Amino acid sequence: MQAFISYSFQDKEIKDKLKKILQSNDIKCYDATHDEDFGNSLPDRLENAIDDSDFVIVILTKNSILSSSVGSEIGYAKKAKKRIIPLVESSVSIPVFLQGKEEARFTYDTVDDACRKISKFVNIKLKDSKKEVASDNSTEETVVIERGSYQMYSYDLDKDETLIGQIVSDMPVNIFIVNDRNLKLLDEDKEFTAEYATRSILKSKINFHPNKANSWNIIILHEENDDEDNQDEAEVDVFLDIK
Repeated sequence: MQAFISYSFQDKEIKDKLKKILQSNDIKCYDATHDEDFGNSLPDRLENAIDDSDFVIVILTKNSILSSSVGSEIGYAKKAKKRIIPLVESSVSIPVFLQGKEEARFTYDTVDDACRKISKFVNIKLKDSKKEVASDNSTEETVVIERGSYQMYSYDLDKDETLIGQIVSDMPVNIFIVNDRNLKLLDEDKEFTAEYATRSILKSKINFHPNKANSWNIIILHEENDDEDNQDEAEVDVFLDIK
């Protein structure tokens, strides 16, 4: 289990205390050194770190509420549907968009206790729930796709369901999510419309929420090309699940 710690560089001492307590309870931590202001654009390495983390702990102080870097990390975590746990300085008002979430308040005299409270919550609540994360509709396998062929996974999704997962390949592949009508067009080698499309990638996070209930098909295509160095087969690790 991994935590992404979002904080202001001015609060490094608090971050170090939190990180030490989490790691003592076998919780991995990722924290970025904020030696520059990222503004509204979050570097890929931080987006990947948030994607790879199970939850995000935000250290909210009078310093971090003014940090655009922290704001960007919170915004991406919300977009990625990560659980956000605020560690809040007692004199700071929690932002509206974080209200209602599990939080731990602290003063500089009680910061150790607040960090231990968060660590206990993670160990009791999050680790237990993680054991049951996969649903009956989950897919986890490694497949080999020949050049010019595709692998397909079909799911019936309601409006309140989200398809999540990750696809990792040793060769560039194209990924599409299409309905049955557009799947037929793809099979007939005609122009089609994809609800989700990404091309020539080695790794892709899937977070697809349909605008209506329908049957959706996830296509992993190892495209034909003229590159002689390209392998005839792509080995692809697939994890997909419905939430």
